[in-house]
Amino acid sequence: MKPLKIIKLNFCVLRFYDHFVISEIHDGVNLTQEHIAQAHEIITDFFGPATYYGYISLRINDYSVNPTDYLSCPFYDYIAGMAVVSNRAIKRDAAQFEKAFFKKPLEVFFTLEEAIDWIKRLPKTDLNKKADL
Repeated sequence: MKPLKIIKLNFCVLRFYDHFVISEIHDGVNLTQEHIAQAHEIITDFFGPATYYGYISLRINDYSVNPTDYLSCPFYDYIAGMAVVSNRAIKRDAAQFEKAFFKKPLEVFFTLEEAIDWIKRLPKTDLNKKADL
């Protein structure tokens, strides 16, 4: 499946599809709220303001993030569901920890294909619909 758009930032690559985005953080990055805000702005530009989308975190590189910054970010209000992809136990365990704090559907997968299949099965009413503000 070919992305509709690819945006390369200094800390990540964002690959956009009809109803979801795949994020791949670069190796060695210390992910901050500023990075998250920058990515969110680009995602919002693609999907439109206050529009729900699926988010896939492709965790193949080593990077650090403060879980408080990551999990308390207000931008996650528009994620209909989040899939984490990794075949490394430490990353899968971290995602399971995040799942306890994430208020939307979050699943962990070994392959990108499994994650995409799951994201596509989210209720269509939850993807690309305007948020109730």
